[in-house]
Amino acid sequence: MNPIERAIKLLGTQTALANAIGASPQQVQQWLAGTRPVPHERCPRIEVATEGQVRCEEIRADVDWLRDASGRATGYRVQLCSAAGKRGKKVGGDVAAAHSAQATRPVTTPKSPRVKGRQGEVAHG
Repeated sequence: MNPIERAIKLLGTQTALANAIGASPQQVQQWLAGTRPVPHERCPRIEVATEGQVRCEEIRADVDWLRDASGRATGYRVQLCSAAGKRGKKVGGDVAAAHSAQATRPVTTPKSPRVKGRQGEVAHG
C-alpha cells in the first residue's frame, strides 16, 4: 500500500484527506493514480493530518526533509536541476554550479489542521 493509500485509509475517504490538507479531491486522485507527484508543500500537511503515521519521507523520498528536535518537518531541500541544460546540452562554469545548487524551503502547515486530538499535536513514530 503506497503512502497516499494509507493516508486515505486513515482519514476514511479521498475527500476527507483533501479537506484535511486544503487540496481538491481531484488532486488526491491524481496522486493516488500516480499521474502527478505529491507537491513538496503538501507532504507536511499529510503528515499532520495522519498524526505522523504517514511521513514526508515516505511520500517524497527524493526530497531531503529537515526536522526540528521534536521531529516535526520544518523545511526541505530539493535538487534544482542537473549540470546539463535542456536536451542534454552542457552548461559551463558558474552557471553549472548555480544549476546544480540545492534550494532550501521552509515548510508551512495549516494553523488549525483538521485532525483528531489537540491542535498542532502530531505523534511521530
